[in-house]
Amino acid sequence: MDRVRITEGPPTGSSRATFSVRHPEVAYVFGDMVRGLYVVGCLAANLFVALQAHLSLPTADAILLPLLAAGFFALAYLELRLYRVLWPASRRRRIAQIVEGRTR
Repeated sequence: MDRVRITEGPPTGSSRATFSVRHPEVAYVFGDMVRGLYVVGCLAANLFVALQAHLSLPTADAILLPLLAAGFFALAYLELRLYRVLWPASRRRRIAQIVEGRTR
């Protein structure tokens, strides 16, 4: 007969436990807020950096505006990559999709 033993303690599967595994209550309460602050901060940084550069060099519009547009998209891409590194996709969703796919 197979039995499942549930214990309280750090996960034994990996040596590097994430913050949400070590502190599930704190991650549950503040996790979405930190993600939201990151997204809002990135948007504000993108807009204010472009605005500050434009205001600092108002006579160089022909040269500066294409560079600012390219910089805006490059910075947004880097921020998206950093977001995916900081908060990887949940494995539970992938497992649920696999299980649901088998039952159909």
